[in-house]
Amino acid sequence: MQSNPKVSLREIAEAVGISTRAIEKAVNKLTEEGEIDHKGPKKGGEWIVLKP
Repeated sequence: MQSNPKVSLREIAEAVGISTRAIEKAVNKLTEEGEIDHKGPKKGGEWIVLKP
């Protein structure tokens, strides 16, 4: 996410080798904890890493 802020959850899932749903859960947890944020529309927005 830091090197490619426009990466999709599906692309992350494929790269890591786990399900898209598992990535969604992890991203939701990181968002709630203030580690990452998403700006813009669901399609075409950018991920922002708040705590590297």
